[in-house]
Amino acid sequence: MKFTARLVAVLLSAAALLAADVASAQDAGVFRDPDAEAALQRGQVLLEQEEYSRALDEFNAALAIDDAYEAAYIGRGDALQGLEDYRGAAAAYTDALEFDARSAAAYNGRGEVLLETGQVDLAINDFRNALDLDRNNAKILSNLGHVTVNNLGNPVVGIRLLDEALAANEEDARAYRDRGLAHAMLKDFESAEADIRRAGEVEPGNHENFMTLASIFLYQEKLPESIEALTQAIAVYEPKQMTDPDTYVSAILTRGNTWVQLGNKAETEQEKKEAFEQAIADANAVLAEYEDRFPESGSALFLRGIAQRMLGQYLKSIDSLTRAIQAVPPGEDANYVVEAYLRRGIAWFYQGSIELARGDFEQAGATGDGFRDPRVYLWIGYTYFKDGDLRTAIDYYGEALAKSPEFALAHVNRGIAYMQLQEYKKALGSFSDAIRVEPDNGEHYYRAGMANRALEEYRKALDMFNLAVLKDSNEPKYRKAAAEMLEKLGESNLADQWLREAEQLPTE
Repeated sequence: MKFTARLVAVLLSAAALLAADVASAQDAGVFRDPDAEAALQRGQVLLEQEEYSRALDEFNAALAIDDAYEAAYIGRGDALQGLEDYRGAAAAYTDALEFDARSAAAYNGRGEVLLETGQVDLAINDFRNALDLDRNNAKILSNLGHVTVNNLGNPVVGIRLLDEALAANEEDARAYRDRGLAHAMLKDFESAEADIRRAGEVEPGNHENFMTLASIFLYQEKLPESIEALTQAIAVYEPKQMTDPDTYVSAILTRGNTWVQLGNKAETEQEKKEAFEQAIADANAVLAEYEDRFPESGSALFLRGIAQRMLGQYLKSIDSLTRAIQAVPPGEDANYVVEAYLRRGIAWFYQGSIELARGDFEQAGATGDGFRDPRVYLWIGYTYFKDGDLRTAIDYYGEALAKSPEFALAHVNRGIAYMQLQEYKKALGSFSDAIRVEPDNGEHYYRAGMANRALEEYRKALDMFNLAVLKDSNEPKYRKAAAEMLEKLGESNLADQWLREAEQLPTE
């Protein structure tokens, strides 16, 4: 009896081990139902052909036979991702992880759809988990490198990951583009442009190559070159996904904003006019196609409003910016709203509607992160200065400086207010702070000199006017102010010389 009991125990133990081995083998896919495997294989072939709906049917068929088939869940996720059903795809990848918590493919796939839906932090976490499980996978390395450069803004780590991705797959055009962008962030523009050329060899005519090249030119502040690259991107653009717009809206808007930058830097009035008119043309091109589609319409109206303001078309600017604000649906956010209130307020200010301007500036400060923006308080200060309420203006200039102590314009305007209040020592302190922040600006020295002059500190005033001349020798008023101080100090001959030099300088 004892022998029999022992034998039964041994047999039961062996049976348990055998069952465990069978279960483990099934989990590993060794003993899958042949019909489920066949459906999986058909689905994978259809995925390669981008026949996503038919592929999904095959993966679902495999799962109907074997609902623990982890590879079929991943296939379903891939098919749903191709169909842009990102919520369904994420659920399928999560189902795969329920059966195999160490599936790098499931983590990577879920990371991709999370990235598509803007859940960047969760996507990065999934990509990192995937890489921990499959350290040499080119696709995972490429995805993690992509988010490291584009979302985390870490070019050094991004380049390391993308180097590994490209070592494993030399035909990954996006990885070349991302690495090129990372090199540009590190100001290695030669390497950046070399990577974009390589991306163009892998994927000739891909609009994203031109778009990335435009970004690299923007890093170098090569605005005309960036505009040319954006124009090429727009010309070759082809939608990749069903939800992509028919025209390259983001590139058109980027080009419009680049025209605005170019206009702000233009040296002649004609160049400014042409640049801002081009920006308006780009905005109108978007509105012609997407007048009622947010966020495209709002962004285009905002762009147009900025360009119109720079052209002095204040009423048109007010209308465009108002429509941009109104374009935001209830419950939605738009990153331009604070700026739209601020810019509309400036247009109201130049129109002479001070109360409306102040209302917009206050609204800007009460919207989103607007309360952090020192310009909001500077402009509120302007409105009170314009109304003659100098003390309140000074308070708001101080608020602007509390937000940004290095804001030179706020120091200057506070100094101007103190000058009008005849509080010359305080004015001198403000102008001195402006000099500290912007030591190469001749106007700051000139204003400090005027405060010294009001304090009858003529030698100090002369020193400041001399420094102003050193910073900008072509400004006649600096020499005239210095001549006046020389006259007061009894140096008439030198004063006459400075006056003659001032009269020989061109005046605007």
